Amino acid sequence: MPPRPGIQDAGRSLNGLAEVFTLAIWEKRGLDPRSGSVLRPLPGTPGDVRCLSELNPDNVFVIETVNWMVHATRDHLEGLAVLCATHAPLRTVLAVARVLLEPAMHVSYVLDEQISDTLRTVRAFNLRQEALRQEWQDAVQDPADDGEAEARARAERDGLSAAARADGLAFVAKKDGTLEGYVLEPRNEAAQMRTIALGPLGMDAWRTLSSATHSQERSHLRVALGDLGVPQGHATDWMALFWVYLAVEAAIHAIEATVRYLGGAVIPDTVLGPIRYMLRDAAYMVPDNERLAVASRLGWTPPDSAEAP
Repeated sequence: MPPRPGIQDAGRSLNGLAEVFTLAIWEKRGLDPRSGSVLRPLPGTPGDVRCLSELNPDNVFVIETVNWMVHATRDHLEGLAVLCATHAPLRTVLAVARVLLEPAMHVSYVLDEQISDTLRTVRAFNLRQEALRQEWQDAVQDPADDGEAEARARAERDGLSAAARADGLAFVAKKDGTLEGYVLEPRNEAAQMRTIALGPLGMDAWRTLSSATHSQERSHLRVALGDLGVPQGHATDWMALFWVYLAVEAAIHAIEATVRYLGGAVIPDTVLGPIRYMLRDAAYMVPDNERLAVASRLGWTPPDSAEAP
C-alpha cells in the first residue's frame, strides 16, 4: 500500500489552494491580495446590483462587509498552509484552523444563494453591528480613551441603524416590547451559520476547534496533542487533520460562494478534487481499497512480495 501523506504534504496542498484562490479572485481582476483593494463584483454577477437604498446603495455595504471576510479567509488559509508545511505544533495548527473557519463561515452565510438581497443586507448589517458593538465596548472600558473612540463607534452604529430604519427594515423587539436599536430581524443565528458552512458537522467542528484555541481541548484531541504521559508525534497528526480538513472545506465553500457572487475564475473539480483527496488521505478518511484503486490508476504497482517488508 502506498504510504499516506503527512501534515507537511497537507500543507503543500493548502498552499496550492491559497494560490488557486488568489488566481481565481484577485488576479482575475489584476489585483494583489495584499494591496488593500476592494473586490468589486464583475459585470453581470449577482453582486452587480443597482439599488436605491440608504443602507446598501448599489450593494456597496454588502460588498464591503464581505470583502473583510474574503480577505481574512485567504490570509488565514495561507497561514494555515505555512504551519502545516513546517509541521508547527498541532495546537497552533488547530487554533488557526478555527480562526479560518469563522470568516469562511460568514462568507457562506452572507452569500448564501438561497436568500434574497434584502436578507443578505440584514445578515451583513448584523455582523457589522456586532463588530462595532465590541469596538464601542472596548472604548467604554478603556481608561485611556478620552471619549473620541467611543463617540466614533457609536456614531457609526447609529448611522447604520438610521439608514436601515429609512429603508423600512425591521428591528428585533426586546422582551419589554421596545425595539433593539442595533439588531435587525431576523437575528443572525450561530447554529445556522455553521450548518450553512459545513452541514451537520458544522457545530462539532466549531466546538472542537474552539476547545483547542482556548487550551481546553476536547478529550478526543489529547492523544494527538500529547496528553500527559503520551508524547506528541507524527503518528497522531492525522487525528488533528480531520478537524483541519473540515475548516478547509468551509474555506472551499466560501471560495465558491465568492466566485459565484462577485465573479472570478471558477475552480474546476480537477483542481479541487486532488487537494481534497490529499487532505482526506492525510486524515485517514480514505479507506485502503479506495487508496489502492487511486494509486493503481496513477501507475503505482505493489512491490514484489519477496521484497516486501
